[in-house]
Amino acid sequence: MSHLGILSLFKIIRVLRFTKVISYLNTTDDVKWSLKFFKLIFYLIIYLHWQACAWFYYTKQDKQWFDLVDLILDHKTFYEKSVTY
Repeated sequence: MSHLGILSLFKIIRVLRFTKVISYLNTTDDVKWSLKFFKLIFYLIIYLHWQACAWFYYTKQDKQWFDLVDLILDHKTFYEKSVTY
């Protein structure tokens, strides 16, 4: 990972401070609860994304997992494709 990649990971820390911002907002409690709910959904999506990335890189090392459609059609070029595929 390059130095820029490591620095971009530190940007995640700013998202964690969002709870303090929500608590100091001058709005109703309903709005604060809604923002906390959306923050929770956001954290869940980020967590699932990291899990999927970890699973992808783990299976890419072994090259044992294939999509069911690829197994049926006998296309075993999944690991030769780019990450964005």
